[in-house]
Amino acid sequence: MDVAALGAGSASSASLTGNTNQASAAINQADNGLSVAAVRAGGVHDDTSPAQASASAVYAIGDHVLLNWQVATGNAVATASMQLRAAGTGNMDGSAVSIGGNSTSADASANRALNAVSATALSGATPNAGLANNQRNSAAVSASAVTDIAVAINATPGTDNVPGSFITLNGNTTTSLARGNAADNQLALSGSGPLSAMPAMAIMGPEATVHADAALLNVQVNAGAVTASAADTGYSIPLNSVGTPIANSSLGVAGNSVSAAAYGNVASNAITIAPSGSLPVAALVNSQSNSGPVTALVTGASFRIVSGPMGSGTLSATGNQITAAATGNLANSAIAGTR
Repeated sequence: MDVAALGAGSASSASLTGNTNQASAAINQADNGLSVAAVRAGGVHDDTSPAQASASAVYAIGDHVLLNWQVATGNAVATASMQLRAAGTGNMDGSAVSIGGNSTSADASANRALNAVSATALSGATPNAGLANNQRNSAAVSASAVTDIAVAINATPGTDNVPGSFITLNGNTTTSLARGNAADNQLALSGSGPLSAMPAMAIMGPEATVHADAALLNVQVNAGAVTASAADTGYSIPLNSVGTPIANSSLGVAGNSVSAAAYGNVASNAITIAPSGSLPVAALVNSQSNSGPVTALVTGASFRIVSGPMGSGTLSATGNQITAAATGNLANSAIAGTR
């Protein structure tokens, strides 16, 4: 995306704000939901047995179960670029230029899934519920984002190019995100009736298995290369004024950010139980394995104001951030119960 505005003039204004450029790539993408709300919802499966889920055999058994299985090979590539310019030749006297709130983002994933299970029964046996997510990736994943934002005024030689003017480059973002396997798994169970008499069981490792009234299993294996990059991004105010003070003006580059994040496997797992009778048995297993290279790069990023001498003016470059993070396996898991 390229956007330009004339930057020279007298008592004028230019605003380049709220522009968005997004690139997204995914080999497999799923949004799965299972919702049961009934007076009596039990009895489909043996009430004395809990829900079950296994990674090795890729199965889920229970009253109400959801299974997501994704396998990715090949390549997933997302590239986004944006250039915003307020440029001109001459002088900009008593004017205002604002370039803010613009966003450039690239998001690439091999396997991506949103999984949600909700089961509620008002009477009779409380149903058991299970959710199993299994993702395996050997594909190469790459996300790249770049932004070039500048206010460039080439003044008449020997004159002040922006007297009494306000120039701001604030709140612009450049984000690159690459993931091998990504999942958001949510399981909610509520009821008032009797539950299984069997205890919960959770087994980790290659044969990861979970048994419980509320059972959640997440298995992710990444062997592909995952790379996120944000290269040569710049937020700058280059002013061509030699030897002449810039008088009564305000120049600011603030609150801008450049970030790159790469994950082999990333997951959010949550079980919520809200019984009115006996407390259901809940078990959660998260199994992640990463053998592929995971890389996050931010290179050549700059936040600059280049001007001649200042006279009764202000210049600020504050709150700008550069971040790069590469993680093989990341998971946030929680079991919460309310009475």
